[in-house]
Amino acid sequence: MGTNLDKLIRKDNFNLIPSEAVYAIGKFDGFHRGHEFIINRVKELSRYYQSKGVLLSFTPNPKLFFDREFKPIMGEGEKYYYVKKRDMDLYFLDFYSFFEVEGDVFYKDFFMKILKPKALVVGENFHFGKNRSMGVDFLRTNLDKDSCKLEVARSVLYKDKVIASSLIREYLTLGDLDIAKELMGHPYFIIETVKHGYKKGKGLGFPTINFDIGNNILPKGIYLTKVEYKDKIYKSLSYIGEAPTFNRNKIMIETYILNFDKDLYGVEVKVMFYKRIREDKKFSSKHLLTEQLKKDLEVCNLTKY
Repeated sequence: MGTNLDKLIRKDNFNLIPSEAVYAIGKFDGFHRGHEFIINRVKELSRYYQSKGVLLSFTPNPKLFFDREFKPIMGEGEKYYYVKKRDMDLYFLDFYSFFEVEGDVFYKDFFMKILKPKALVVGENFHFGKNRSMGVDFLRTNLDKDSCKLEVARSVLYKDKVIASSLIREYLTLGDLDIAKELMGHPYFIIETVKHGYKKGKGLGFPTINFDIGNNILPKGIYLTKVEYKDKIYKSLSYIGEAPTFNRNKIMIETYILNFDKDLYGVEVKVMFYKRIREDKKFSSKHLLTEQLKKDLEVCNLTKY
Protein backbone atom coordinates (compact mmCIF):
# COMPACT_ATOMS: atom_id res chain seq x y z
CA MET A 1 0.00 0.00 0.00
CA GLY A 2 1.49 3.32 -1.01
CA THR A 3 2.16 6.42 1.02
CA ASN A 4 -0.75 8.78 1.55
CA LEU A 5 0.72 11.75 -0.35
CA ASP A 6 -1.47 14.22 1.55
CA LYS A 7 0.46 13.21 4.66
CA LEU A 8 3.97 13.33 3.15
CA ILE A 9 5.96 16.18 4.67
CA ARG A 10 8.91 17.82 2.94
CA LYS A 11 10.71 21.05 3.73
CA ASP A 12 8.27 23.04 1.58
CA ASN A 13 5.01 21.92 3.21
CA PHE A 14 5.59 21.95 6.97
CA ASN A 15 2.34 23.90 7.29
CA LEU A 16 0.37 20.68 6.69
CA ILE A 17 1.28 19.38 10.15
CA PRO A 18 -0.95 20.65 12.97
CA SER A 19 1.11 22.76 15.38
CA GLU A 20 0.90 23.07 19.18
CA ALA A 21 -0.17 19.45 19.54
CA VAL A 22 1.05 16.39 21.44
CA TYR A 23 3.46 14.41 19.25
CA ALA A 24 5.18 11.06 19.11
CA ILE A 25 7.94 10.52 16.59
CA GLY A 26 9.66 7.30 15.51
CA LYS A 27 9.95 4.62 12.83
CA PHE A 28 7.03 2.64 14.31
CA ASP A 29 7.92 -0.44 12.28
CA GLY A 30 5.35 -3.13 13.05
CA PHE A 31 3.42 -1.07 15.61
CA HIS A 32 4.12 -3.43 18.51
CA ARG A 33 3.01 -3.35 22.14
CA GLY A 34 5.66 -0.78 23.03
CA HIS A 35 4.35 1.51 20.30
CA GLU A 36 0.80 0.95 21.52
CA PHE A 37 1.84 2.30 24.93
CA ILE A 38 3.20 5.42 23.21
CA ILE A 39 -0.04 5.89 21.25
CA ASN A 40 -2.12 5.63 24.42
CA ARG A 41 0.06 8.20 26.19
CA VAL A 42 -0.30 10.61 23.27
CA LYS A 43 -4.07 10.23 23.50
CA GLU A 44 -4.07 10.84 27.26
CA LEU A 45 -1.81 13.88 27.03
CA SER A 46 -3.76 15.35 24.12
CA ARG A 47 -6.92 15.17 26.23
CA TYR A 48 -5.08 16.82 29.12
CA TYR A 49 -3.77 19.66 26.94
CA GLN A 50 -6.99 19.80 24.89
CA SER A 51 -5.00 19.53 21.68
CA LYS A 52 -4.51 17.16 18.78
CA GLY A 53 -2.52 13.94 19.11
CA VAL A 54 -0.16 13.44 16.16
CA LEU A 55 2.25 10.64 15.20
CA LEU A 56 5.25 11.38 12.99
CA SER A 57 7.12 8.67 11.13
CA PHE A 58 9.61 8.57 8.26
CA THR A 59 9.44 7.43 4.67
CA PRO A 60 11.33 5.56 3.47
CA ASN A 61 12.18 3.70 6.65
CA PRO A 62 15.65 5.08 7.55
CA LYS A 63 17.10 1.55 7.68
CA LEU A 64 15.77 0.83 4.19
CA PHE A 65 17.27 4.12 3.01
CA PHE A 66 20.76 2.93 3.99
CA ASP A 67 20.28 -0.79 3.23
CA ARG A 68 18.15 -1.72 0.22
CA GLU A 69 18.07 -5.36 1.38
CA PHE A 70 16.41 -4.38 4.68
CA LYS A 71 12.90 -5.77 5.03
CA PRO A 72 10.50 -3.56 6.99
CA ILE A 73 7.61 -5.13 8.88
CA MET A 74 5.17 -2.49 7.67
CA GLY A 75 4.97 -0.18 4.71
CA GLU A 76 3.56 3.32 4.94
CA GLY A 77 0.07 2.12 4.02
CA GLU A 78 -0.08 -0.44 6.81
CA LYS A 79 1.10 2.20 9.30
CA TYR A 80 -1.49 4.67 8.09
CA TYR A 81 -4.25 2.05 8.36
CA TYR A 82 -3.17 1.06 11.88
CA VAL A 83 -3.10 4.63 13.19
CA LYS A 84 -6.34 5.66 11.47
CA LYS A 85 -8.13 2.78 13.22
CA ARG A 86 -7.07 4.42 16.50
CA ASP A 87 -8.46 7.83 15.57
CA MET A 88 -5.03 9.42 15.37
CA ASP A 89 -3.29 11.55 12.76
CA LEU A 90 -0.13 10.16 11.14
CA TYR A 91 2.26 12.20 9.02
CA PHE A 92 5.30 10.91 7.15
CA LEU A 93 8.49 12.95 7.10
CA ASP A 94 10.32 12.56 3.80
CA PHE A 95 13.64 11.09 4.96
CA TYR A 96 15.41 12.40 1.85
CA SER A 97 14.64 15.92 3.08
CA PHE A 98 15.94 15.39 6.61
CA PHE A 99 18.74 12.82 6.78
CA GLU A 100 21.56 15.35 6.46
CA VAL A 101 20.07 17.93 8.86
CA GLU A 102 22.12 18.31 12.05
CA GLY A 103 20.29 17.35 15.23
CA ASP A 104 20.39 20.79 16.86
CA VAL A 105 19.09 22.40 13.66
CA PHE A 106 16.29 19.80 13.39
CA TYR A 107 15.35 20.52 16.99
CA LYS A 108 15.37 24.30 16.63
CA ASP A 109 13.86 24.66 13.15
CA PHE A 110 11.43 21.73 13.14
CA PHE A 111 10.52 20.81 16.70
CA MET A 112 10.35 24.31 18.15
CA LYS A 113 9.59 26.62 15.20
CA ILE A 114 7.21 24.36 13.25
CA LEU A 115 5.67 21.95 15.75
CA LYS A 116 5.73 24.10 18.91
CA PRO A 117 4.79 20.97 20.88
CA LYS A 118 2.69 20.90 24.02
CA ALA A 119 4.29 17.55 24.78
CA LEU A 120 6.50 14.98 23.07
CA VAL A 121 6.46 11.21 23.63
CA VAL A 122 9.39 9.10 22.43
CA GLY A 123 10.92 5.70 23.10
CA GLU A 124 14.07 5.19 25.16
CA ASN A 125 16.21 4.62 22.06
CA PHE A 126 14.91 7.53 20.01
CA HIS A 127 17.59 9.44 18.08
CA PHE A 128 17.39 12.16 15.48
CA GLY A 129 19.58 14.38 13.32
CA LYS A 130 22.45 13.54 10.98
CA ASN A 131 24.16 10.29 12.04
CA ARG A 132 21.57 9.94 14.85
CA SER A 133 23.60 12.53 16.75
CA MET A 134 20.89 13.62 19.21
CA GLY A 135 18.77 11.58 21.58
CA VAL A 136 16.72 11.54 24.75
CA ASP A 137 19.33 13.33 26.92
CA PHE A 138 19.41 16.28 24.52
CA LEU A 139 15.59 16.45 24.52
CA ARG A 140 15.41 16.30 28.33
CA THR A 141 17.76 19.26 28.66
CA ASN A 142 16.29 21.44 25.95
CA LEU A 143 12.56 20.71 26.13
CA ASP A 144 12.60 21.48 29.84
CA LYS A 145 14.11 24.90 29.08
CA ASP A 146 11.53 25.42 26.33
CA SER A 147 8.62 24.56 28.67
CA CYS A 148 7.56 21.47 26.78
CA LYS A 149 6.74 18.21 28.53
CA LEU A 150 8.86 15.22 27.47
CA GLU A 151 7.72 11.72 28.23
CA VAL A 152 10.10 8.84 27.54
CA ALA A 153 8.22 5.56 27.22
CA ARG A 154 9.92 2.65 28.93
CA SER A 155 10.55 -0.51 26.96
CA VAL A 156 7.97 -3.28 27.19
CA LEU A 157 9.37 -6.74 27.96
CA TYR A 158 8.50 -10.20 26.70
CA LYS A 159 10.13 -12.98 28.71
CA ASP A 160 12.98 -10.66 29.78
CA LYS A 161 13.52 -9.46 26.21
CA VAL A 162 12.77 -5.91 25.08
CA ILE A 163 9.95 -5.88 22.53
CA ALA A 164 11.50 -4.20 19.52
CA SER A 165 10.92 -4.25 15.79
CA SER A 166 14.25 -6.06 15.33
CA LEU A 167 13.09 -8.91 17.59
CA ILE A 168 9.75 -9.19 15.80
CA ARG A 169 11.55 -9.20 12.46
CA GLU A 170 13.61 -12.20 13.60
CA TYR A 171 10.48 -14.22 14.34
CA LEU A 172 8.74 -13.17 11.13
CA THR A 173 11.71 -14.15 8.96
CA LEU A 174 11.52 -17.59 10.60
CA GLY A 175 7.79 -17.80 9.92
CA ASP A 176 6.99 -17.86 13.66
CA LEU A 177 3.76 -15.89 13.51
CA ASP A 178 2.47 -16.92 16.95
CA ILE A 179 5.26 -15.18 18.85
CA ALA A 180 5.29 -12.25 16.41
CA LYS A 181 1.57 -11.75 17.09
CA GLU A 182 2.17 -11.85 20.84
CA LEU A 183 4.90 -9.21 20.56
CA MET A 184 2.90 -6.94 18.28
CA GLY A 185 -0.49 -7.42 19.90
CA HIS A 186 -2.03 -8.08 16.49
CA PRO A 187 -1.43 -10.48 13.58
CA TYR A 188 1.12 -9.57 10.93
CA PHE A 189 -0.78 -8.11 7.98
CA ILE A 190 -0.38 -6.50 4.59
CA ILE A 191 -2.65 -4.08 2.78
CA GLU A 192 -2.20 -4.24 -0.96
CA THR A 193 -4.03 -3.76 -4.24
CA VAL A 194 -4.97 -7.02 -5.98
CA LYS A 195 -2.95 -7.55 -9.17
CA HIS A 196 -3.47 -9.78 -12.17
CA GLY A 197 -1.61 -13.04 -11.67
CA TYR A 198 -0.78 -15.97 -13.90
CA LYS A 199 -4.16 -17.69 -13.32
CA LYS A 200 -2.44 -20.98 -12.46
CA GLY A 201 -4.49 -21.34 -9.27
CA LYS A 202 -7.75 -20.91 -11.16
CA GLY A 203 -6.72 -23.68 -13.53
CA LEU A 204 -6.20 -25.97 -10.52
CA GLY A 205 -9.59 -25.12 -9.02
CA PHE A 206 -8.16 -22.61 -6.52
CA PRO A 207 -8.70 -19.10 -7.91
CA THR A 208 -6.54 -16.61 -6.02
CA ILE A 209 -6.11 -12.92 -5.50
CA ASN A 210 -2.52 -11.92 -6.15
CA PHE A 211 -0.07 -9.38 -4.77
CA ASP A 212 3.25 -8.43 -6.28
CA ILE A 213 5.53 -7.94 -3.27
CA GLY A 214 9.24 -8.34 -3.93
CA ASN A 215 10.53 -7.46 -0.46
CA ASN A 216 8.23 -9.57 1.69
CA ILE A 217 9.58 -10.39 5.14
CA LEU A 218 7.99 -13.84 5.52
CA PRO A 219 9.65 -17.03 4.26
CA LYS A 220 8.21 -18.89 1.32
CA GLY A 221 5.45 -21.37 2.06
CA ILE A 222 1.74 -21.88 2.71
CA TYR A 223 -0.02 -19.84 5.41
CA LEU A 224 -3.34 -19.81 7.21
CA THR A 225 -4.64 -16.29 6.67
CA LYS A 226 -7.73 -14.12 6.83
CA VAL A 227 -8.84 -11.47 4.35
CA GLU A 228 -10.66 -8.31 5.37
CA TYR A 229 -12.84 -6.85 2.66
CA LYS A 230 -15.55 -4.24 3.24
CA ASP A 231 -15.39 -4.79 7.02
CA LYS A 232 -16.02 -8.53 6.65
CA ILE A 233 -13.49 -11.23 7.54
CA TYR A 234 -12.99 -14.34 5.39
CA LYS A 235 -10.83 -17.37 6.07
CA SER A 236 -8.15 -17.84 3.45
CA LEU A 237 -5.09 -19.82 2.44
CA SER A 238 -2.05 -17.87 1.21
CA TYR A 239 1.03 -18.90 -0.72
CA ILE A 240 4.30 -16.95 -0.78
CA GLY A 241 6.81 -18.03 -3.39
CA GLU A 242 7.91 -18.35 -6.97
CA ALA A 243 5.62 -21.26 -7.95
CA PRO A 244 8.53 -23.63 -8.69
CA THR A 245 6.16 -26.19 -10.20
CA PHE A 246 5.53 -23.64 -12.98
CA ASN A 247 9.08 -22.17 -13.04
CA ARG A 248 7.79 -18.64 -12.48
CA ASN A 249 10.97 -17.17 -10.90
CA LYS A 250 9.08 -14.24 -9.38
CA ILE A 251 7.94 -14.05 -5.77
CA MET A 252 4.27 -13.24 -5.32
CA ILE A 253 1.62 -13.67 -2.65
CA GLU A 254 -1.40 -15.66 -3.83
CA THR A 255 -4.47 -15.94 -1.59
CA TYR A 256 -7.38 -18.32 -1.98
CA ILE A 257 -10.45 -17.00 -0.12
CA LEU A 258 -12.87 -19.61 1.16
CA ASN A 259 -16.54 -19.24 0.20
CA PHE A 260 -15.90 -16.11 -1.84
CA ASP A 261 -16.53 -15.41 -5.53
CA LYS A 262 -16.22 -11.64 -6.02
CA ASP A 263 -13.82 -10.06 -8.52
CA LEU A 264 -11.25 -8.06 -6.53
CA TYR A 265 -8.85 -6.97 -9.28
CA GLY A 266 -7.71 -3.42 -8.54
CA VAL A 267 -9.23 -3.49 -5.06
CA GLU A 268 -7.22 -2.84 -1.91
CA VAL A 269 -7.60 -5.59 0.71
CA LYS A 270 -6.05 -6.55 4.03
CA VAL A 271 -4.52 -10.01 4.48
CA MET A 272 -3.67 -11.19 8.03
CA PHE A 273 -1.18 -14.04 8.51
CA TYR A 274 -1.67 -16.52 11.38
CA LYS A 275 0.33 -19.70 10.81
CA ARG A 276 2.81 -21.20 8.36
CA ILE A 277 1.68 -24.76 7.72
CA ARG A 278 4.33 -25.94 5.29
CA GLU A 279 7.35 -24.94 3.23
CA ASP A 280 7.31 -24.21 -0.47
CA LYS A 281 7.81 -27.27 -2.67
CA LYS A 282 8.19 -28.14 -6.33
CA PHE A 283 5.79 -30.85 -7.49
CA SER A 284 6.43 -33.17 -10.40
CA SER A 285 2.91 -32.69 -11.78
CA LYS A 286 -0.11 -30.38 -11.54
CA HIS A 287 -2.12 -33.32 -10.20
CA LEU A 288 0.19 -33.77 -7.19
CA LEU A 289 0.12 -30.02 -6.52
CA THR A 290 -3.69 -30.03 -6.62
CA GLU A 291 -3.85 -32.96 -4.18
CA GLN A 292 -1.54 -31.13 -1.78
CA LEU A 293 -3.62 -27.96 -2.03
CA LYS A 294 -6.70 -29.97 -1.08
CA LYS A 295 -4.86 -31.17 2.04
CA ASP A 296 -3.80 -27.60 2.83
CA LEU A 297 -7.41 -26.48 2.46
CA GLU A 298 -8.54 -29.21 4.85
CA VAL A 299 -6.05 -27.96 7.44
CA CYS A 300 -7.42 -24.45 6.94
CA ASN A 301 -11.00 -25.61 7.43
CA LEU A 302 -10.23 -27.65 10.54
CA THR A 303 -8.00 -25.09 12.28
CA LYS A 304 -9.47 -22.45 14.56
CA TYR A 305 -7.62 -19.16 14.27
